[in-house]
Amino acid sequence: MKLTRDPDVPASAETLVSLRKVKEYAGLTDDDDDALLNDMIAAVWELLDGPDSYLNRSVVEQGLILTLDSFPPPGLSIRLPCPPVRSVTLVEYTDRDGETVEWHTTDKPALYLWERLDLAYIAPRDGSWPSDLGDGPDTVTIKYLTGEKQPPVRLCIAARGLVQNLYDQREVDIYGRLAQVAMNPAFDRLVSEYILHGDRDLPG
Repeated sequence: MKLTRDPDVPASAETLVSLRKVKEYAGLTDDDDDALLNDMIAAVWELLDGPDSYLNRSVVEQGLILTLDSFPPPGLSIRLPCPPVRSVTLVEYTDRDGETVEWHTTDKPALYLWERLDLAYIAPRDGSWPSDLGDGPDTVTIKYLTGEKQPPVRLCIAARGLVQNLYDQREVDIYGRLAQVAMNPAFDRLVSEYILHGDRDLPG
């Protein structure tokens, strides 16, 4: 199983924490450290949002691509990581002849999507996944839209605080400092209710 951001549906860290708000929060008026602050914003965004993030969820609007080696057995669903999932735009697979088949599109829906306990699932409308799947890895590709139009305020505050902390301790390695801050009780109280545990238990 592989999960990556969809380059055709770019996401922006600005929705979660913007350079302007970070500078206002820190009382900075000049532009001398803008490049450094943008690097820190990007690092905090990677920590909190999307694939391989601390929260296991999509905080800002974005497109994701899930690649699987196979469809699940009949009667079983596929859980989509990094909810909330807004829509599934494409499911395609490689058939036994090596041809790419677009099985589900927004114009030709073949599945339905539902959420339970903050987790998102998809299943075929007729109860059956395609049966002519070819052999080999990465034969199934699922593209979907996910994330919030406006991230929760507590996550925005946590992100801004992380960037401020990194800036105050900027002589320390960014990622090493992030690991320390993530264990801080105050940070944990801000983000704990948004963490999805065990979100990587997927088929394929």
